[in-house]
Amino acid sequence: MDRDCDIPRAITVVGGGIMGLTMACTLLKQGFIVTLIDKSEVAGRASSATAGIIGGSSVIPWASKDLWLNMPSMLRNPNGPFRIKWPLPKSILPFLAKSIKAGTLEQRRQSSNGLAELALRGWNAWMSLIDHYPTLKSSFLQNGCLLYYSNAQERFADVDNNAVRREMGMHLIGKGTKAVRDMLPHVSDPEPSGTFIEQAGQILDPISFQRALKDILNDGCGTFVYEHALGFITEGEGVKAVITPSGHIDCDLVVICAGTGSSALSEKLFSKVPILPAWGASVTFHEPDISLKLPILHQKAGFAVLPSVDDLRAAGLLKVGGLPLLRDEQLDRILIRQVKKLFGNFTYTGVTGQIGPRPLTPDSLPVLGRAPRYKNAYFNFGHGHWGVTHAAVSAHVILDLINGKTPEIDIRPYSAERFQFFSKQ
Repeated sequence: MDRDCDIPRAITVVGGGIMGLTMACTLLKQGFIVTLIDKSEVAGRASSATAGIIGGSSVIPWASKDLWLNMPSMLRNPNGPFRIKWPLPKSILPFLAKSIKAGTLEQRRQSSNGLAELALRGWNAWMSLIDHYPTLKSSFLQNGCLLYYSNAQERFADVDNNAVRREMGMHLIGKGTKAVRDMLPHVSDPEPSGTFIEQAGQILDPISFQRALKDILNDGCGTFVYEHALGFITEGEGVKAVITPSGHIDCDLVVICAGTGSSALSEKLFSKVPILPAWGASVTFHEPDISLKLPILHQKAGFAVLPSVDDLRAAGLLKVGGLPLLRDEQLDRILIRQVKKLFGNFTYTGVTGQIGPRPLTPDSLPVLGRAPRYKNAYFNFGHGHWGVTHAAVSAHVILDLINGKTPEIDIRPYSAERFQFFSKQ
């Protein structure tokens, strides 16, 4: 049964992106009184520049030996999916060392299992949440997702990944050139093909959706506080308050969902978690003369193209380094060129863009569960490219833990303490 709003059980959620907002609304649904702390508006977050796909290619870890072997060629390609900018993060070398260890075959299999446990529950978890908040329903679309190959070589290169996807429980259907052209009559490649993921869906407009979640928070027993979380006041094994520049905010429990800022905050609670900010971008083509019925994920080129109400969105790429929150127009130009290469010269009335830092962990898995040294502090961060897919199911995991229940998935692979293993190898 939902809790009554007058029960004095105050939970503070740190972080106002898709993870924090979903966490807050999940707690509100159970009657908790929620304070969400974040210093900024919705725009400029990882979840604002995301593709918004739910359950696409979300069981394949990003960390792999092939990534490092292919990185020089990706950097030489002016339209490639990866960019490095100066200054680089100070933590990049130890982070890369850990991710190389996590890229072995055995570790990748463990990461795939962990990703699948969250990803394959993603859509149903969202549907369960919107049963309580029906105004959110119009934000979702489920027409599947197409992994797109511009030629036979790209399709062959994805054979092993598709085998893993099937093994993890994803339902895939191979699509030849004619089938892809029937689905995407505007594509310009002479012999495209694809793999159709039946159960995938999407959020049509991630920014509008996050604002809708924020409205739910403000209309319910919740408060959005525009502050920067600096640390915590603790006593024994408990967190008593969150410290901000304007003072402290008392709480009975705290959940850290602060994306790339979670590493510094978790360290305040004596949990050292490596997080690398990897900047992604999105562009929206307004009123284009072409339309899509489903998301397309062009993995070789590192971007996705999706329908977005009356617009067309493209999102993806990866940039490490550079000045925080400084808009990188190069990423915009790459996305625009790649979409025009895919569809030819279509027309539109204008383009707008977003950029946001994805919180990557070395092994591609999030950090999810109770803080090791504190009884009333919980971690829900490090979801990398998959925040939209993971948000609702991860929030339910934390809710179960807060209520003293055993989550339906094994959360040991997501423990903050696992990084000690990578340090000792």
